This record gives sequence, C-alpha cells and structure tokens, in this order.
Amino acid sequence: IGIKYLARQDADTVGLFGAGWYGITVLGATQQVRKLRRIKVYSPTPENRKRFAEQASKQLEIEVVPADSAEETVRGSSIILTMTNAAGAVFDGKWLDEGACVVTAAGGDHLESREELDEETLRKCELKSVATRAFAVFIKAYKDSAAKGILDWNQVPELGEIIVGKKPGRANDRQCAVFFQNLPGGAQHCGMATRVFNKAREAGLGTELPDELFLQDIKP
Repeated sequence: IGIKYLARQDADTVGLFGAGWYGITVLGATQQVRKLRRIKVYSPTPENRKRFAEQASKQLEIEVVPADSAEETVRGSSIILTMTNAAGAVFDGKWLDEGACVVTAAGGDHLESREELDEETLRKCELKSVATRAFAVFIKAYKDSAAKGILDWNQVPELGEIIVGKKPGRANDRQCAVFFQNLPGGAQHCGMATRVFNKAREAGLGTELPDELFLQDIKP
C-alpha cells in the first residue's frame, strides 16, 4: 500500500535487499500496484541471492536477477525494498535515483534497534510516511537522526492520512519518498483474521470450536 501511494506511477524496476522468504511475498504485492519490468536482489551471500532470483523469477513470472553489489541494486531502481535483519544501513543514499521510493521494515518492533537506512537517504527523501505514529515515537532506530532534526516522528504523516487527503503525498516525479512499515508484528494479521472470520460466519462456513480448547492454566 505504501508503494501504491508513494511510488511514481511509472515505477517499474525494483531493487530488493534481502533474499529471505518474505521478499517474494512483498514483490508479489508490489506487482499488484505497479507494472514491474525488472527486479534486482542483493544479499551478502552470492548463493542466497542466486537461489532467490531463480525461485522468484519462476513464481512471479518476471525477470529477477542477482545483483553483485548494494550500489548496483540501488542505481536505476525506482523502488527500493529493504527486507533484511541488518543492524545498520544497507546502502548509501547517494546512489538513489531521482524520484525513487524506499520502503523499510526496520522499526516494526520498537524493542529492537535496527536501521536499514542511512542519514543521506533520510535527508534525500523529502516525502516521509509511517504506518502508525503511535508506535513510531518509541522506535529506537534512527534516534541519532531524530536528535539532529533530520527525522521528527511526530511530524511524519501516517500513510492513512495521505490516503484520505489529510496530509500531502507525492508532489512530483522528482521527489524521493520513504515509507516506514512499522506496524508491530501481528497487528495487521489480527485485522485480516477478523475480516476472514466474519466473512466465513456470514457465509455459513467453518465449525465453531469451544473456547476450552484454546484455554489452559499455566502452572509452574
């Protein structure tokens, strides 16, 4: 959804950091909102990025190529996805093309201090958006940037505010944007599960199970 509202309409090349299982899911979702032409994937381990590229190419039916460096991954990419477990910046913001959109999952758990983006990226991305400001103010990541005034979580608009028009979104195709996907783990799943449950109940599907099956006393 962040890509849908923050990336350029003509964005067609993705640079992905991280060759884990979650990456293919994110790329599949990205295909639903942009007509992708090419995907580059980078992982510090050559075997992992090659395996991922082969698997993703077949599953997504699009050209996915392993990149030899972080710089190669970023340059020429209109969408940058950082889906890693890195503790520090995974690329140099100087490599970003004009109008690029960056999505980072670091900060989804405020108990962790991970920052996949450097200060140059935060400075270069004039348009910033966060999934939820309620949790953003507790994020330990990027605390140095916040102290320097580069980032102010209280001023960063939530994506929902941009969607409904309460806050301005992309102003032009030259503007770089960054979306902090910081929903705490499981929150979105609870919402989706509730919707599926209600739909199933309306359709008369499924079997009601007694609460006792899911409750127990915890004893030392």
